[in-house]
Amino acid sequence: YITAEGPSVVELIKSDLTTDRGSFKQGDPPLSTLANHLLEGRTILESARGNAPDNVLWWTRDDGVLLGMTYVAAAEVVGWHRHDTLMGDFESVANIPSLPRTDTYFSIKRNLNNVTKRHFERFDQRDFIDVEDAVFLDSSTKFDDAHPVSTKQEKTINLEFFIAAGHPFLVGDEFDVTHRIRTAEGITNGLFHRRRLAVHSVGADSFVVRDLDNVIVNGALAFDEVDTRTLVIHRCVTSIEVSPHLAGVKVGLLLDGNEGVDQVVGRGGTLTFASKHSRIVVGLPIEADLETLPPDAPGGPFESTQGMQMRAHSAVLTINNTLGLKIGPRPDALQDIRWAKTIPLKYGSALELRSGRIHTNVSPEWGEGKIFLRQSSHLPAHILSIRTQFEVDE
Repeated sequence: YITAEGPSVVELIKSDLTTDRGSFKQGDPPLSTLANHLLEGRTILESARGNAPDNVLWWTRDDGVLLGMTYVAAAEVVGWHRHDTLMGDFESVANIPSLPRTDTYFSIKRNLNNVTKRHFERFDQRDFIDVEDAVFLDSSTKFDDAHPVSTKQEKTINLEFFIAAGHPFLVGDEFDVTHRIRTAEGITNGLFHRRRLAVHSVGADSFVVRDLDNVIVNGALAFDEVDTRTLVIHRCVTSIEVSPHLAGVKVGLLLDGNEGVDQVVGRGGTLTFASKHSRIVVGLPIEADLETLPPDAPGGPFESTQGMQMRAHSAVLTINNTLGLKIGPRPDALQDIRWAKTIPLKYGSALELRSGRIHTNVSPEWGEGKIFLRQSSHLPAHILSIRTQFEVDE
């Protein structure tokens, strides 16, 4: 809870966990001990706690800033973070259970095109499998005209998809088909594979498929080792209608898992693209920053390196499902992290997200030895740890 005289955040600890009875005592030190600068001179308006899956407590501040505190008591983890949103202020927060997770909703006052309105928005899920489904844009809209289909695994000449009657597909329409692969042991893996095809001829509840070179697809060879229960097709389009509240606003785009060029939404909420896409995310751009504390190296030639001039020249990042990112010694001296082999496959396949450890150089600059990271791409970035390599000015 928030103390009246602080403000600071403290917890109540039950004296006896084996019974429903018992007294409570105030935890010491406060959970906000290392984050007092986020609370000083400010009033907390509302709070909400979500347990699954991230264990974050959320606080709305009187200046429209959202504060988060990741708290895992058993692991003694307390991590504070602040959040802003483009052209908007966080006013209210609430967590609503949506098993097996908890969804966090906000009331946000936004000023778009000189019109002030309040929007109810929520955090999107982060446990996606495909990068095409990742949402790292605010006030976003998703487009995915998806249709489950089936096909017969027979040695016929033509591949035919069976679909519900009344489907929107016409001859010449392009679509992306996604599916999972079945191994020799009959096990379906979790990775989705994607291929772009087109409609050759149409029936009431089915259509014959061709590739983009106008060659009819052979049904016996097209989906060898495919788990046909996972077949879904996503219709490709060159324009979409988004929420009218974004009309005239410059938005970020994620097009089939690739970052698109930001563009202004037309009147009425229309967006037009130079090429065809099937899975589209549109929203307000986010710029996420992370800055490390000055490093300390006790046990070496110095009792402590605190207060000494240092410069970091490289860093080792442990990441999960990440792409994008810039790194440098300060916000105005950033360079792109270079990723090898990030060229997408043909037909606009999504870029491959990276996991594991990467070694990257940093522009060396004397100072406190801090590292600054920024994600301004509309792509996921999950940083698990940072290890810097630095030198000390003796």
